[in-house]
Amino acid sequence: MQKRPIGTIAYVGRGSNAEDFTWAWSQLVQYTFEHLSMFCNPEKETIYVLRGSRSGQYFTRNWLAQAQLGDWVLMLDNDHTFEPDLLWRMLRVFNRPDFPIDVLCGLYQYRGSPYNPVLYHYDEKVEGYVHITHQATTEPLQIGRIGAAGGGHLMVRRRGFDRIRDEMKQKPFNPYDPWGEHFAFFERLRVLGIPLWCCPDIQSYHLRA
Repeated sequence: MQKRPIGTIAYVGRGSNAEDFTWAWSQLVQYTFEHLSMFCNPEKETIYVLRGSRSGQYFTRNWLAQAQLGDWVLMLDNDHTFEPDLLWRMLRVFNRPDFPIDVLCGLYQYRGSPYNPVLYHYDEKVEGYVHITHQATTEPLQIGRIGAAGGGHLMVRRRGFDRIRDEMKQKPFNPYDPWGEHFAFFERLRVLGIPLWCCPDIQSYHLRA
């Protein structure tokens, strides 16, 4: 019996990092979800795994977004490490029936000191994105709406990409002045009124040489 893909792990790889290790880690996430999660029947459902051509390039993310199978895609960068149950935990938040979400990220820090979180909010006064730091938060971060984040572990429902293509006639990650690939994607979400949600309890970590 052919399994039905319920979603896609889109691995953004082939950069300068530990390629074999991180590619195997994304496969481990797939295996853990399929065989250990009570929310997936391995006899009928599967997670599709895609491998991108090059990290840090917008055309790779555009291709992964176009080639996905199933309802969602989870993009993982090749310079990250994460817990094996990352996908299971993200889907628990992503698929809550009482709280519909189309775009979800977790929390990770910049590679360099002082290791601030890769989180931003949109400031109407400056018409741009302002970094959220630990010092700027008076309470522990909880799941909430933000303006922009990184792409290290980014989960997007198919209809989010479809709206960008159909309504804006653009590719999701194409950069345009002054936005690079990530901020251009989040700016398109903002224009379309698609919220970006962050669950800081779900974390990944930059690999460091």
